[in-house]
Amino acid sequence: MIYWTYDPAGSETIIATLNVRRNRPEYNERLHLDAQSGSLTIKSLTTNDHGLYEMEVIRLQPLTQTFHLIIYAPVSVPNIRCITQSRSVDRLLTKESFSLVCSVKNGRDVILSWYRGEDIINQTSSRDPNITLYLPLEVKEGNETYRCVANNPVSKQTTKLRIEDHCQQHTGYIHSYFLSGVLIVVAFMTVIGLLVWIYWKESTLKHQESTGVIYADVLPAQKMSTSRSGGN
Repeated sequence: MIYWTYDPAGSETIIATLNVRRNRPEYNERLHLDAQSGSLTIKSLTTNDHGLYEMEVIRLQPLTQTFHLIIYAPVSVPNIRCITQSRSVDRLLTKESFSLVCSVKNGRDVILSWYRGEDIINQTSSRDPNITLYLPLEVKEGNETYRCVANNPVSKQTTKLRIEDHCQQHTGYIHSYFLSGVLIVVAFMTVIGLLVWIYWKESTLKHQESTGVIYADVLPAQKMSTSRSGGN
């Protein structure tokens, strides 16, 4: 006789036997017990199936084998988000640095890493599978390539950093702010120039009135014709 037991959390339960082929109801459609070898096949695995499985063979010399089943779900694609809030014109002109954060849904043995080229520059992980992992990065515009990688023992996902894509909204704000500032300065200088011209014009008219001098347009003189009378 062969027994298969499952021990998910310290409570061992028989899930299959070879002689009567008895399966637990919730495993009926998922378990297959081979009558020749006694091996157990579990179909449609989920993360809830992880744990200790034990096969016990009852005969003259009993045999016991224990299997620790670990199930990994494929990792999600990491998401890169730009969190730079500065709209400083000075930082724009000096190629400001960008603050970014990469995030991914956590799971069993998930590691989140930032790469610069082929070198790991930072990474994080957590034992709590129900949280989201976050990994910040400070980067300046340049020719270096960055990528955020999420991986576990069975899968790997990568997102490449593109400043123009991930921070387009923020850089757009900066350029708009810069352009608005230039337009305001031009408008201000135009108003100042107009006020100076008006002041100069009024000063000139007052000066003319105070000196009693009146300027008029000079017209060409007309020739006067004379007639001579003869005799008298």
